[in-house]
Amino acid sequence: MRLWDTIYEVAEVLGSLERIGIIRADAIYGIGLDITGLIEQTLSFLIKGKDPRTAKRILRELDPSYDDWKRVDETTWAFDAKYVIIRNCPYPVRTVLIKAIDAKGELEYRHIYTSFSLKEMNEVEVVTSFRKRIDIEAIIRDDKYGLYIDNLRTKNFWGIWAYLLIACATHNLISLFRKRVLSGTGIEDLGIQAIVKKLADIPAKLEKEQQRMRIFFPAGHELARRFIQGKQNSHKGSILPLEKKLYN
Repeated sequence: MRLWDTIYEVAEVLGSLERIGIIRADAIYGIGLDITGLIEQTLSFLIKGKDPRTAKRILRELDPSYDDWKRVDETTWAFDAKYVIIRNCPYPVRTVLIKAIDAKGELEYRHIYTSFSLKEMNEVEVVTSFRKRIDIEAIIRDDKYGLYIDNLRTKNFWGIWAYLLIACATHNLISLFRKRVLSGTGIEDLGIQAIVKKLADIPAKLEKEQQRMRIFFPAGHELARRFIQGKQNSHKGSILPLEKKLYN
């Protein structure tokens, strides 16, 4: 219910609405009112239509031939319905129909509304670009599990507020660590979950020597080895060679 709050908050962080990239949204936002707002704000979008019956209605009206459908993959095809008038939207909206074989072997039809013209993105590219939303969901899911915030610990509003604030601060610190420390090591693409459960779990020993700090890692840990070798190759920091033992 907070699509526009989110868009304006993102714009505030980025500096303007113009700096927002492609908005990929699920079917709950595939309605005329939201589509109208996105068009009037000249935002780029790929949004799944809310009601599958709309796809079937368009299909009956246009009656595309077999050759009009373009293969996306082994189970999915796309058809460009061009610009369609939808309810509660005064502007024609480019609409791409999707025909897919579901898990039961039956055909299902959906549709995607988009701001992109055919020259900018053909019907197959519309479908594949919209699917990147799944990748974004996977990243969010990995982050939630990595920080153990998939379940809230309290029902109290302020308790939830404080808990999520700490979780977000932790997420930002880990992201900063990945950018500043892991950059150039070859493991900078580790997800939050891998950093928390594997990299941060490596036992290490810290020694201070005047203005320097020495970190000793176990020789047998693969991530530790890759981390140190990457640091040595990128000439960043002051890292000693791997030690065979951590403690006497």
